[in-house]
Amino acid sequence: MAANIFIRSVELRPNPAVAGEAFTISVEIGDRVSALADHDGSLITDTDGMGLWIPEGALVLADWDKLPVADADGSIIETEE
Repeated sequence: MAANIFIRSVELRPNPAVAGEAFTISVEIGDRVSALADHDGSLITDTDGMGLWIPEGALVLADWDKLPVADADGSIIETEE
């Protein structure tokens, strides 16, 4: 099963750490999203340049602003299970 999070950043305090001394490791996590890409791995974007993604558990495509993606006729594009 794939993880549903990804690690955004990691911070070590103090940095550099000293052997035998206390230190803190902080990790910032984010939600994993399924981005749409072409065969070259380039993100597919909308007319505003925002990447398209499939929200976890949703059947409606959305851009990075979480706005539904519509076709030229204005119909919202849905995925199939």
